[in-house]
Amino acid sequence: MAARLTVIVSQSAVNSSSTADLEESLVAELLMSAGLDATLIGPLEFIQADSTDHLCLSGFNHSVVVVSWLPTEQVREHFQRLALGGSVRRLGEGDSLGPAALQAAPSGKRVYHLLLTSQSKISEVTDQLRNLLQDRNVKTVGISLPGGSSARKPLGVPTAPTSGAGSLAARGNHEFKQESKAAAARPAVEPRTPPAANPRPSSGAYSSDSDDEWLELDQLVDDFDALDL
Repeated sequence: MAARLTVIVSQSAVNSSSTADLEESLVAELLMSAGLDATLIGPLEFIQADSTDHLCLSGFNHSVVVVSWLPTEQVREHFQRLALGGSVRRLGEGDSLGPAALQAAPSGKRVYHLLLTSQSKISEVTDQLRNLLQDRNVKTVGISLPGGSSARKPLGVPTAPTSGAGSLAARGNHEFKQESKAAAARPAVEPRTPPAANPRPSSGAYSSDSDDEWLELDQLVDDFDALDL
């Protein structure tokens, strides 16, 4: 689940159109920013115990960011006067605004103060708050290391695949190399000489029966010549 950041905007005690426009524009910009929850209250120096604004501030048991025209020391004094609890400090001073700080229990609530001035720009203030929210959304996960040790690693960092596809590919490559070595070690087979077509028998292959047939053929030729045709 994505983290959220509560931003409390305290109005200026000086009633002027410039300060009112800046406050209204800032709240409107925060309301349109994803992950930022904006709340507008009256001037801190005018808030009394059991008032509506006091009840609103008392309902935040987690760490928050307060945007005010007052310096940090005066914001701290008014939080103590109203018995709101929490440790008030200027934003960027001391501890960073991390996930543990913003999720602190009521006894350890922290109030981070962001000062508004007549030179403040809406874009700069909202960008600073968005950066704080982005830092809060960065989380770490534990990974096991050889030897049983562990380490923290940011989410979203790709890791090496652990499926069996890599081992199967390695085993297939090993078997192919073994077969190639076995084929190279086998002796070459000499090619066979094809038999000659219609081989002629040697002279000693004729039998005596063949000699008799040739004699009879010669006698028939002589008899034919003796005929007076």
